[in-house]
Amino acid sequence: MERGSRALSAAMLIGFALLFALGLLLGACRPAQLSYPAAFAVSVGIAALYAWWQRRPRRRVSVWERLGEKKTEVLLLAFCFLVNLLTVLLFRQRPTANDAVYWDTAASLAETGRVLNPGYVALFPHVLGYASFLSLLMRVFGSGELVAPAANAVLTTLSGLFLFRLMLRYRRLNSAAFGLVLWSLFPSLLLFNTLALPEPWYTCLLLAALWLCSVAEARRLSPGKAALAGAAAGLLLRLMQAARPIAAVPILALLLWALFLRGDRRRETRGLWLCFLGALLALFALTGPLWTAYERQVLGEEPASIPGYSLYAGLNEESLGGYSVLDMNLLEYYRYDTPDGSADEAQRRMLEAAEERLRDPERQNLRLLGYKLRTLLGSDEGALECSRAAIGPRLYRALAVYGNVWYYVLGILALWGTWRLFRNGERRTVLLAPLFILGLTLAQLLVEVSPRCHYAMLPMLVLLTAFSFYKPTKTPEE
Repeated sequence: MERGSRALSAAMLIGFALLFALGLLLGACRPAQLSYPAAFAVSVGIAALYAWWQRRPRRRVSVWERLGEKKTEVLLLAFCFLVNLLTVLLFRQRPTANDAVYWDTAASLAETGRVLNPGYVALFPHVLGYASFLSLLMRVFGSGELVAPAANAVLTTLSGLFLFRLMLRYRRLNSAAFGLVLWSLFPSLLLFNTLALPEPWYTCLLLAALWLCSVAEARRLSPGKAALAGAAAGLLLRLMQAARPIAAVPILALLLWALFLRGDRRRETRGLWLCFLGALLALFALTGPLWTAYERQVLGEEPASIPGYSLYAGLNEESLGGYSVLDMNLLEYYRYDTPDGSADEAQRRMLEAAEERLRDPERQNLRLLGYKLRTLLGSDEGALECSRAAIGPRLYRALAVYGNVWYYVLGILALWGTWRLFRNGERRTVLLAPLFILGLTLAQLLVEVSPRCHYAMLPMLVLLTAFSFYKPTKTPEE
């Protein structure tokens, strides 16, 4: 069992590294758009300088080691919050397109307890998940334009706290400080905070659940405490599922890790994870009908239960698996122009249409998967796409190159960190990070894809990047 667990962990890390590296290379190798290979070349140079600097021995204790864990944590979290808050104060933009849908839904909920566009939200009930959270803030702080951006600054700082604690658990203080600085200054994260979009909310929930897993592992909780931690993680993932229906990915990753990749097979740890996973799955399952009942009450009809449109659009070769006006028109036809065109029925008919599209003998599925992988992992322009109208074309191009350099550097260092996990035979809960990225990538290749879909992967990449940081003194850490 021990040997099999080690082999499976190594195979997973190799699979993740190959798929992620392929996504980066597909994004960088665009001869017709020289900004991408140029950004990648700059990032390779920066990574090389980083490697050279890493191998130069330190002669002095770092500032973080002098401050200690607590002071470093407080100082860097304050820095993270101030940077994010200044960004949302200096770069204001009115909600448009996707974020306008969330904003209008939240404002209506806060004022009347209903939504202005129940027909649309019933088709895409995840809109209600984030809008409900935002409406609670609006009831307390009003519906000013800064409510969502300020909340995002707080959520990003909370995510930084969970990330720091995770990196400190798996690595040393210098690595954790380096990762939190990266998180605080990452361009696309800062720009996302100016928008009324759910990414900062559900990513914070995901990191909180991952932190609970690490606590259960490190402290070897008693069965009762493990069940409480698992229940809390299940509730967090249910809230995440309400805002973006991808909670199955971390749940499946945790099950795979516990069954096949975990190295510690002692009886007490088996009981710990049985209680943790049992409570997580039980609470996640029990809260599902409660959330659906709330959706029914707010929307006045049965919300859609399957993502038929997303699967149909994800198979569209003309739109390269992305958003398609024609596909949306078909969904609206099924919803509004057919007898008994409920939201759930419309999505079911879109699923049937997706099955027909998949059976087309002239389809080039591998080519489409390559395009979708490039869209998902090949660049980091999701926040810019949502802000295109407010930024302007010239600033857009400059920020795109700048943001992609940061993203490519992060990707290269994350692959370096993955190599260190592989070399060290790692089997702790940190393996949930590459497992989550791998699972989310494969899931997104089946459905509609856009650059912003990889937002939740960014903290996992930062976590992996922390393993690239070791900066030896007189003798290497490893």
